[in-house]
Amino acid sequence: MLFFQVSKKLEFILSIVNNFYERVVKLMNEKIIEVKSHLGVKIRNEYIIQDSDVLVIILPGGKYTTLAPLLYYAYNASLQAGYDVLAIEYGFQNTDQDIILDKITIENMINETKDAVDICTKEKKYKKLIFIGKCIGTFIQNSLINKFRNYDQKHVFLTPWPECIDGMVATNSIVIVGTNDNSFKEEHIRKIKDSENIKVKIIENANHDLEKDDFRESLSVLYEITECIYNFIK
Repeated sequence: MLFFQVSKKLEFILSIVNNFYERVVKLMNEKIIEVKSHLGVKIRNEYIIQDSDVLVIILPGGKYTTLAPLLYYAYNASLQAGYDVLAIEYGFQNTDQDIILDKITIENMINETKDAVDICTKEKKYKKLIFIGKCIGTFIQNSLINKFRNYDQKHVFLTPWPECIDGMVATNSIVIVGTNDNSFKEEHIRKIKDSENIKVKIIENANHDLEKDDFRESLSVLYEITECIYNFIK
């Protein structure tokens, strides 16, 4: 008799991980896209190339890196979908300096991210760009919508900044937010929920990291969001 039975949700997550490692061995061509940061350090953006004309750009939060759960599995779900992936890094993540995310710093982050995407789109022809951002990453992707308007686009906004609302309603987007998120509140949800371009997924009692107090519930939410992202980008 088995002491532990793997649920369908865990099977889904494990399948993504297994598929990721299979692709690493068989299909992928990994490169590092280097961009010089305004902070004087080199930004090393991971670029995975598959046989795809779709590029997924993963944009982390200020303290929420691309290795944190939501973005880690969004990254792997994108690979499982067969897409190329660019995992963005910010300059301050490679420095010991205390950084204030003021207007000038954020504008530099936008430009440095655009530089990395430009390198990829010049190296290979893409028909579609998919942006998946978390927190400040949503502000950066929102700022890049018009800069890449010649491409078909999809956008995944994870716990977005309210400043992104105008961009959300202008493009094909999904917004995923928790009811206990102190950044994107119910008043902001009301502004977008009736938009034809936006799908809104609300996670009850989830915080800004889209987690709950009980780890079991957080794992369930992680599965739910990952599957939602996968279905949206496919």
